[in-house]
Amino acid sequence: AYNRASGDGIAADTPSPGLGWREMIDLPLRSGTFYHVHEEHLAVYRIAYPTIDVDREVTFMREYLDANPRKRPVSNMSLFIHRWLKEEERKATAQMPVIAARYGKIREEFSALYVGSGLSDEKWLSLLDLRCQRAGINRAKVEAWLRK
Repeated sequence: AYNRASGDGIAADTPSPGLGWREMIDLPLRSGTFYHVHEEHLAVYRIAYPTIDVDREVTFMREYLDANPRKRPVSNMSLFIHRWLKEEERKATAQMPVIAARYGKIREEFSALYVGSGLSDEKWLSLLDLRCQRAGINRAKVEAWLRK
């Protein structure tokens, strides 16, 4: 249960909240306790911040807080998480035109190579995804951004 008095989220000694709560990531607070970020929280963050890789960012938060104990929040970890994710989404959105241009070049390159080669659409998109992954581009997110 959420500890409203302290704002620390779910206390470290709280038993499992029950069905539907799966894996979690523990983010340390300055008090030495942990704020548990459950899969359900991550699902909400993924919807709220579609431009970024939320799972990766939460892992970065954990590493940052481990390396910088003095910068750990005293309370209100959810505010820390939202500010972090909002800033990362701002950076990603600012870079999206550049990423979209790189994606456009990759897509043109692939069209020239594979259109008319007899590959199925599924195989063609699979190869395109692999090439985009190697270039650090999330094809689905770029295409969603281009549709806006």
